[in-house]
Amino acid sequence: MKELLENVLPYLGIEPEYTEEELKMEETREITVPNLIDMTLDDAKKLLTEQEINFEVDGDGNTIRTQFPPSNEIINYDEKIILYTN
Repeated sequence: MKELLENVLPYLGIEPEYTEEELKMEETREITVPNLIDMTLDDAKKLLTEQEINFEVDGDGNTIRTQFPPSNEIINYDEKIILYTN
């Protein structure tokens, strides 16, 4: 139910309001997804590791061809970016 509401409420224009204490928790921290398309896999891994962003690689290539979520999307700090290579 929690996941459902987290996904539906923003579409209804209802954004969460957090206290100062809640904003310090990892579950509520947000990041903007960087654009990783056309980067080498090594460069993308380095950037994401430096920014402490979770990621997963799908494919055996050396160049990022697409990613999910897309760049400039705001996600929670504990979410994962999927890098697709070829």
